[in-house]
Amino acid sequence: MNRNQPARRSIALSYRHTIPVFTPILCFLNRDFLPFFTGAGVLLSELLTILLPSIPYSSANSYRATFVVAYTCVAIICIMLIFLVVIWVLGRDLKFTRQVETTAGLLSYICASKMMAEFDGLDMMSEKRRTILLDQMGKRYGLGIIEDEGGSERIAIDEEPLLRSI
Repeated sequence: MNRNQPARRSIALSYRHTIPVFTPILCFLNRDFLPFFTGAGVLLSELLTILLPSIPYSSANSYRATFVVAYTCVAIICIMLIFLVVIWVLGRDLKFTRQVETTAGLLSYICASKMMAEFDGLDMMSEKRRTILLDQMGKRYGLGIIEDEGGSERIAIDEEPLLRSI
């Protein structure tokens, strides 16, 4: 999550209703580069599974068909390796102290946040209305270090300014 973003581009951002081919494009336009490279890599792997069986192994097939398909597959694999390195570089700074694969892990990042009191009653609204209301609040959100009620520092998603980014 990029720092200092409005609600529409941070906590209310969702790519779930898009066609998978367009998801990397939307991620790129929103400057979410980690999901962009991940989604583009997935699309390239789908293309690779279509092209690999097309490599002719018989001498009856033309040399040109073999050349084009084989080198296209090699180019896709090289691009995917570059994407893998970029994903590793972009993702290595994310230091999550708790598992984010579980609901409890995700909720633990917002439980000490001031957002909980501000968003009281928004759960009964439609997603579109809730996003409009969050935008009208004019607040900006990010992932970083906050000070909780007990005075200790913790990683959380909260309103900017945060103590520091992670």
